[in-house]
Amino acid sequence: MKASSYVRNSAFGLSLNRRIPNGSCCLYREPSDGPSNGKVVIVRRRDILDPDSGGQYTVKIYRTEKTEMEDSWSHRSIRLDPDSMDFKFKPLVPEPDTVDDFRVAGT
Repeated sequence: MKASSYVRNSAFGLSLNRRIPNGSCCLYREPSDGPSNGKVVIVRRRDILDPDSGGQYTVKIYRTEKTEMEDSWSHRSIRLDPDSMDFKFKPLVPEPDTVDDFRVAGT
């Protein structure tokens, strides 16, 4: 049986402050092959910048729509939602041709 791997980060910013207070230390499980839809995730993409920190990683609620084929699937859309008491934070929505460039680093 393989031991789970974990990712630790400090969450800075207010875009998820209903769930994670600014400056909290967070521990994420290595992503599995299971669904992440609706979960709080840490996501990495080189060419995005998190509105709070300006970094390449962002912690948001993961939303996805998939197109299913006979023996596979692909992302139709991905949306990374904030959950903040400050309504200035908006979802991050990648362009359709870049959705496969996003990598969930932890759930």
